[in-house]
Amino acid sequence: MGAQDDREDVMSQRDVERALGRLLTAQGFRDDFFLDPAHACLQVGFQLTPHEVEALHRAHGHKTRAAALLGLTRFQLYTRMKRHQIEVTPD
Repeated sequence: MGAQDDREDVMSQRDVERALGRLLTAQGFRDDFFLDPAHACLQVGFQLTPHEVEALHRAHGHKTRAAALLGLTRFQLYTRMKRHQIEVTPD
């Protein structure tokens, strides 16, 4: 793995966190995402892998399920959402 791979991993993780935050807080994006996840992500500039899109799609806006699908604990998910100033509310 080189520096380029590391940058891509960081960018992807950041976009996953931002997409998840948007799913949990923005009804319009959530509606668009569940109709066509890949298109909704492209519209707002999120660069997600097909696996990441599928994991978020299967979570259906549920934070605990989303965390598990992304290989995170609920606490890790909350910490990452807070880091991006995403409003965190209980499920």
